[in-house]
Amino acid sequence: MKEQIRLMADIAPSALFMKGGMIEYDYVPLTKELIERIKEWNKIYCGWLDWSDPGNSPEPPLEEQESFDKEGIEIWKQLIDELGDNYEVVYFGHKPNLDRHNFTSVDEYLEYCSMLDSKDQ
Repeated sequence: MKEQIRLMADIAPSALFMKGGMIEYDYVPLTKELIERIKEWNKIYCGWLDWSDPGNSPEPPLEEQESFDKEGIEIWKQLIDELGDNYEVVYFGHKPNLDRHNFTSVDEYLEYCSMLDSKDQ
């Protein structure tokens, strides 16, 4: 059975998680380029938070959320490529109005987002 890694922006020092919780970036074989990309992506998320009360932080502008999610998808794809068949990489989506849960397939996620977008129109 493959080990599962979840990509999820968080206030933790890493945006990668496994069954036991957050993992350090060097726990899995990733390029320095991808690690830096994930760190920058997670830094954007942390910049949206009200650190005095993170759970009640205001929503960032819609355009920023959509841009953030697009970058998350690209990072997800790169993680899948770099980790190969040894891991199942899931994504905790950040698209606005998303029923946030773990997606195991990029196509599944994009189809779900497309369905949400068509409902909003």
